[in-house]
Amino acid sequence: MNNDECAASLRVLLAMVRADGEIHQREREALDVLAKSTFGGDRPDSDSPPRSEAHAPCDVEAECAKITTEKGRRLTFSAALVLADIDETRSTEETALLARIHKALGHTGEVEPPLLTAAHRARMGLLTMKLADAQSEFLRGLSQLSKTGSIDAKEYERLLDELEQKKIALLKGSV
Repeated sequence: MNNDECAASLRVLLAMVRADGEIHQREREALDVLAKSTFGGDRPDSDSPPRSEAHAPCDVEAECAKITTEKGRRLTFSAALVLADIDETRSTEETALLARIHKALGHTGEVEPPLLTAAHRARMGLLTMKLADAQSEFLRGLSQLSKTGSIDAKEYERLLDELEQKKIALLKGSV
């Protein structure tokens, strides 16, 4: 992923965290890191007026169009799935946004295959905690990358790749 794709991916993930307007503690951690990494600023609070680009609504379709590599599109959607469930529930707004992201990234077919959905729901409790831990590791890594003021696109892609591999392992039951 190049720097433009990296920034677009971060904006899409930020929109996913903010999708339902209810900020769970795990989502708050994600917001803190994503907002700082994407915009270099503070976390946008849903009840405060827009003060910067971080507070502005995200044009998800436009941001997804900036993600041109297949790997970037796959990894961004995979991370969005994890973020949608980070608070142990998936709202209708999060489900709708996932469908929009899926389509905007050029994916076809179902957003989540029924087998994946069934496996996910069957293990929701413990699995969600482990997914949240994996997401927290991703966010800590992202936070470390952003301390320099800019994020290296290759390192961001590596972090997304690690998150996806952990998610796959968890869903397969090998972790």
